Amino acid sequence: KVPFKEGQFISLQVQDPDAMEPTVWRAYSLANAYEKDRPFELCVKLQPNGRAAKYIRNLKPEDSVCFRAAYGD
Repeated sequence: KVPFKEGQFISLQVQDPDAMEPTVWRAYSLANAYEKDRPFELCVKLQPNGRAAKYIRNLKPEDSVCFRAAYGD
């Protein structure tokens, strides 16, 4: 569980082994209010040919992701 405040964001590690730079970080806004024992939700707009879009579309419910949280005031 990650405590956060309204208006903050997380950075998601995006992996693309086919790219020249295989790992990049992308920022996403937290979409729900913090409640203890409730997972956070992200607001994600996928760009048609974006590196993060390809990565996110291929995620499955049981997959683990690496992120840094929570940033902003």
